[in-house]
Amino acid sequence: MEIKESFIKQILECEWLRNCGSESDLGFEVEYIKSRSKAEKLIKSMKWENVCLETGGDFTAFLYKNHKEDYNKYWNEVVVKVKNEYISIISRKIEIAVVEFNDKEAILNDMKFNLVTLFMLNFYSEYYSSDFYNKMLKIYLSGHLPCGWSGNYAEGKFIVF
Repeated sequence: MEIKESFIKQILECEWLRNCGSESDLGFEVEYIKSRSKAEKLIKSMKWENVCLETGGDFTAFLYKNHKEDYNKYWNEVVVKVKNEYISIISRKIEIAVVEFNDKEAILNDMKFNLVTLFMLNFYSEYYSSDFYNKMLKIYLSGHLPCGWSGNYAEGKFIVF
């Protein structure tokens, strides 16, 4: 198991938040918003936090239940590696991209949390795939900010700035 080089390249070369406020064809339905202040409000909402935590929890619970040995063997080591080697580099790029936001810290923290999960999903991709996080990755790579969820989790859709 490893983090795929193609994934690392995509993440490191991403032009973070370059298309916020506009619309793109992502290949799946989302709800676009054009207001930076609304995006900030949504990204700090309990609903968004709960959806991200629930989907991340589904992932870790699956690993623990079905691949406990590999979960225990690699999880903490890989998280530390991701944070030290990649998140610090990406954070500097995101910090530049969030200059126009009022609550830069909230945006940065949300993105870092989600990016760690995306890295871990890539690492454990032979065991688990998440439609939610695959779509989130596509949103980020398209230069947008996933910032909320419309509807009930699993039937709903992303709210995108």
